[in-house]
Amino acid sequence: MGLLLAREASVHGNPTPYDIYIVFRGSRSGDPRLGTALAMGWGNPDWVTDMNFGLGIGAARNITEISAKGSVSPGFAASVHTMLPTIMVCLKEIAERKGYAPRNIFVTGHSLGAALAVHFTSAIRLGTKYRYKHPTIMPTVVQEWPWEDLDLVTFALPVVGDEIFQGAFNTIPSQRVFLEGDPITQTYRLYPAGQPYGIDPEKTRFYGFNPRWVQP
Repeated sequence: MGLLLAREASVHGNPTPYDIYIVFRGSRSGDPRLGTALAMGWGNPDWVTDMNFGLGIGAARNITEISAKGSVSPGFAASVHTMLPTIMVCLKEIAERKGYAPRNIFVTGHSLGAALAVHFTSAIRLGTKYRYKHPTIMPTVVQEWPWEDLDLVTFALPVVGDEIFQGAFNTIPSQRVFLEGDPITQTYRLYPAGQPYGIDPEKTRFYGFNPRWVQP
């Protein structure tokens, strides 16, 4: 569903500083029907996840592993649930190989990957099972990493949770990049997460975008 990269900085030192990149991929093309995607073997189960927004009364669920506050879209949460153990194993191995914490942690994703990036970040910052600096199952060697300063940038983020979740998550600095007119990202779909950065395809208008990993 993505990649995890430890990238050494160009500055030479002892020890050499490095950054962590956690990247979630977007949906692959394919048939959105569950029977085709899972039973026939040539469809795309990503669309089953995508369509489970959790819209409507009682559809979104309180999944405390992702966030102790509010309710989240169950399809994305279920995917992140399956990934978190593997991600933690990878982070632990990097921490043990390096022997010291990274300089920065960057998280990103597009569309489906954007939703997974939000739910991963929420699990680390707001959840009950993998939250850092708490008695959780996050590996001890990883808990002291700079999760408080994590940089999250999402692209074409769909619905990820309800209003309570939005309020809790938006205390975490993040950038939400979207193309104006994209039906997946419009505010009528309710409760967008992250500081908006809109791109107007007609006027090439940009506003609000200032992540640390992009230099002017």
